[in-house]
Amino acid sequence: MLDILSELEQLSLTLDFLTRAEAQQVIEVVNDRIRDNLNAHIIDVLWKEEGRFSDILKPFTSLNISRRDTLKPFEVRKDSTGIWPWIYHHREAVWLENIRSQDLSQPLENLATGEPIDSSSLDFFKDTDSIMAVPLFFREA
Repeated sequence: MLDILSELEQLSLTLDFLTRAEAQQVIEVVNDRIRDNLNAHIIDVLWKEEGRFSDILKPFTSLNISRRDTLKPFEVRKDSTGIWPWIYHHREAVWLENIRSQDLSQPLENLATGEPIDSSSLDFFKDTDSIMAVPLFFREA
């Protein structure tokens, strides 16, 4: 899994030279591979846009073969809680396993970094048992 995280981070470096449409094509191919290799049920790619008072994360591409509703855009403020704001603010990969069998009132170990993630950030779709997320940073050409 750490190899996949590293490869995704390296991929983000190559996206700097692509247009948004080209980046979307690359991301969709990568998402298909992730779905097939990891049996992923939800793969979301969010795009940051500047809002009036804070940044907004909007779905860029989404693959969803679960019961979760369609992901909606949401505002990320300094006081926002949940896993997406945590990833956005910390700019670190997240890998959590066996979530449903864990006590979510306690921090969970981020297997990507070995560091704990506070329980206030452990808010995601209720049937989630594992999550892997990698922040990708690139400039739009």
